Parts: sequence; C-alpha cells; structure tokens
Amino acid sequence: MNGYGADLGYWYDWTKQLAGHGYKNFNGNYPPVYLHWIYLIGNLLDYFKIPIENSDLLKFFWVTPVFFSHLLLVGLVHKLLVRANANTNFHLCLMLLVAFNPALIINGPIWGQVDLLPSCLALSAIYLHFSSRYAYLMIPIFTLALLTKLQMICFAPVVAILFFQKIKQHLVGILLALLIIVLVFLPFYWVDYHKQIFKQAYLDTLGQYPVITMNAANIWIWLIGNNAPDNIQIVSNLHPWFPESISKAKYFGMFLFSSLCLMVFIVGIHQFNLIKRKVNEQILLSSTYFYAMVCALAFFALLPAMHERYIFPAAVAALLFSASKTKQLGYPVLLSLVASLNMLIILGINGSNIWLGLSILVTLLLVVSFIELFTGSKFYDLINQLIMELCSKKYSFPLIFILVFSITLGYLLERYSLHQTVLTKDYKLLMDYPVTLSRQEYGKHRFNASVDGNVLTVGDKRFAYGIGTHADSEIIFAIPQEAKALHIQYGLDDEVGSAEVVFEIWEGAQLLWRSEVIYGYESVKAIQLPLSGKGSLTLKVDSYGSNSWDHVDWIEPILIF
Repeated sequence: MNGYGADLGYWYDWTKQLAGHGYKNFNGNYPPVYLHWIYLIGNLLDYFKIPIENSDLLKFFWVTPVFFSHLLLVGLVHKLLVRANANTNFHLCLMLLVAFNPALIINGPIWGQVDLLPSCLALSAIYLHFSSRYAYLMIPIFTLALLTKLQMICFAPVVAILFFQKIKQHLVGILLALLIIVLVFLPFYWVDYHKQIFKQAYLDTLGQYPVITMNAANIWIWLIGNNAPDNIQIVSNLHPWFPESISKAKYFGMFLFSSLCLMVFIVGIHQFNLIKRKVNEQILLSSTYFYAMVCALAFFALLPAMHERYIFPAAVAALLFSASKTKQLGYPVLLSLVASLNMLIILGINGSNIWLGLSILVTLLLVVSFIELFTGSKFYDLINQLIMELCSKKYSFPLIFILVFSITLGYLLERYSLHQTVLTKDYKLLMDYPVTLSRQEYGKHRFNASVDGNVLTVGDKRFAYGIGTHADSEIIFAIPQEAKALHIQYGLDDEVGSAEVVFEIWEGAQLLWRSEVIYGYESVKAIQLPLSGKGSLTLKVDSYGSNSWDHVDWIEPILIF
C-alpha cells in the first residue's frame, strides 16, 4: 500500500542525503539509531546500482525493523503467557490479537512508520529487569529506545520505579548506557556533526508544533478542538500559588501529565515494597506493565502537540499487561481500536466524525486506568461484572443495538440538518440589501455558502443562511435607517479546522462591536446589537497574524425592524 506520503517523503529524502553525502551536514530531525539503518539501506542500494526511488522496495527496507520487532513482541507475549500459566483459550486469543493486531499492521507495513521498534525495546527493557541474569541491561536497552524515538520517554516513570529495586545492577547499566550513547553518536562525532544532530533530533522538535493536538483523538480534541493553538487559556482564577502559565492549555496539559506520572511513581514504589515481602514477582511484573500502559496513555491523552500515532506505545504496553495478568482483554482491544481508527482517519478514510467518540473513549480509558491504579483490579472487575450481567439479560443485545442505533441516527440528523431561523415581517436577512463594497484576501464572498462553496458549517452545525468570506475582509451593506438592531452569529468555518481571526461590526464610521480572538474550536456564537439609523453596516474580519486558511462565516445576519 502507498502509506503516509509525508513520512515516506522524509525517509526518501534522508536516504538520499545519507547515501550521497554521509552523516556530514545531514538535515533531519530524527534520533540517530534509525538514521543508521537508513544510511545502511542507501549505501546498500548504491552498491548494487539500484536507483533510490520512493517505491515499494524502499518502503520494504524502511520497515524491515518493524517485521523483526513484531516477531520479538509475539515471542515476548508468548513468554509472558507461559510464565503466568494462562489457560489455552486466553493464550490463543491474545496471541491472535498480537499476531494480527490492526494497529501494528497499520502503523508499520501500511503507514510506513517504525514506532513498534522503540516500543518493543522500551518494554523489553522492563522485562529484563525481572531477569536474575540480565537485569543490568534494562537501562542500556531503554536508552537505545530513546535513541530511536524520543516519545519513549513516556515510560521513564516506570524505569525509575524499577531502578530503585535493583540499584547495583542498574548502576552498572548506566555505565553501559553511556557507552551505547557514545557508540550511536560516534559516526556523527567522526564528521564533527554530533552537536547538530542532537540539537535537530532532541531540541528543535520540542516546539515544532505549537498546537494543543495534531490529529490525536485525545482529551484536547474533545475539550478544545483539533489543531487549536496551545496557548489558549483554559483555566482561570487559579490559586495564588499556581503559576499563571499553567492556565494555558499547553502548560496545563504538561502539569496534568507530570502529576499523573508522579502518582504512578509513588504508587509503584509503595506496591513494590509491599509485594516484595510476599515475594510475588508475577504480580510485580503485571503491575509494572500496567504502570507502563497508564503512563503511555496519559502521554497521549494529556500532553500538547500529540500526533495520531502517539497512542501506539500504550496499545503495545496493554498487550504485555494483558499477557502478564492473563485477563483484562479490554485494554488491548480498545487501545488497538483507537490507535487503528485514529491512524486510518489520517490515511484517508472518511472518519473525522468519529474523532469526538475516539477522544471520549481515550478519556474514559484513562479515567478507568487511573482509578484502577489506586483500587487494584477491583474497579475493572466490577465494570466487567456489570457488562457480563447486562449482556446475560434477555433481549439485552437487541436493546443495546436499538440504543446505539438511535444515538447514532440522532447525532447524524443533528450533524447534517440545516439550521435556519423562521423569519417574520420584522426580521429581514441582511443579504437582501445591496452590497456597496466588498474586498477580501482570498476568493469572493458567497451568500449561503462558505468561501469555498460548501455548506456553512461552524462547530459541527450547518446553516442555511449566512455569508462565507476570508480574512482579511470587509463587506459594506446599505441598510434602511428604520432598522433597530442586528442579530448575527459568527465563527470559523469547519472546512479549515483552526486559524486565528477577529470579527468586527461597524455602523457607518462607528465601531459597534469587536470579538475576542476566534481560533476555530469554538461553537457558533451569537450577538445582538442596537442600530442608530446611519444607513450602512460593515462586516469586517481581521486576521490575527497569518491569514492562511482564515475561512470565516457570518451566520444568519438578521435586521430587526
């Protein structure tokens, strides 16, 4: 399959760079371990005189580490199931879920990404801690995962918990980890480019996407919206000892994530010290993978600038947790479903309408796992028992089907219906009056359609009447002096997702009203303004910074007489 063009384009460009010029002056923001593999591919193709083209052959080579990682994961899950004495049916179900997991297949062979490689390294490092002979390899292998993908930092709280359980072995591991870092960066050091590659891979990427979420179905796409700026203030009237910056979405998300990680660390240290007295290493192992799943899920759900793929490590951790616990298939099934659908939306299926549902599901999974963190499996068992009892009732499945069908139909009817105000003799549409001047940066204004000719849609609501335009814009209407008031709604059209604009309404040369900055995550807003009979009305929209994608709508502008 074609895969995701942007990522494959990066691999192609980097393969040509490394094959043509080696490591010197490499221009790419990726950690070094995978770059060495790309370097090897490029030089191998060059040696055999095979053209470096963005083709299926090159994609096969790019994702080859994923194939071996998948085999490693299958082997690790099997080993955990045998270790936990899982019954045959559960063993078979989970092995099938791992071998044919849609999230694993979509992320690697289809999308063309390599997230499974660092995820397997990080989670294998956790397994090694419980080995009497190889515990010292935990930190070196985890370091290798970080050198492959920085997002593996989500497992750091779990590694910290384990570190304090076998300090001597892990101190040796730190020395080996330092050696691994030196060896991985050595080719770049050899050409005096190690500082630049570290800066590109680990520093420049931190502020690369100043949005609260980037196609990730997490809590922010539910509360704020996709691609909204991360500097939106979402918390006000904070306690005096809270820094003011935490009121912004970006820092509030960081605060929530770091707080949850601290709780995981405290609970983990307490549970390890408690269980160690009973010498039950299997419980410790399953608890550790549970902590890993919670941290990876919180990483995706709470932090800003998450991409659609960043829930992937949580799905992999859930598989290992289920294998070591020998129950609770709910987490791996649901997380695999969310990861698969979120990636498929970006790969082109018409599924943006399920973003909200996915984000609510992610939030619920985080809440359930967080409660289970403090209550053990009692809470999960209670939910499971309620579901089983519900499903055992007579006619439960038809009733559930009817309920889900009704909710879905109701949502779709509301989503695709055209809203329109019933006009009386005292209510007249502004568009019925002549336009004396119209200017805008892109296209032309349209009546009863967006600037691109689509149905006027703001905040998932569609409207029959309105004006679609583009900032910067100014539309002047000649109106009767008898008009007493203007009732109007406004917002950014859904055809563009997010931008930054300010709306203004003028009567003659007098500014009547100016909006706050509108980013696009808001639902449609309405105002009513008194008019003084000056005979002209100006609808103006200013771009707040760049005017790219500033598609805006004036909804149901009505003159009241």
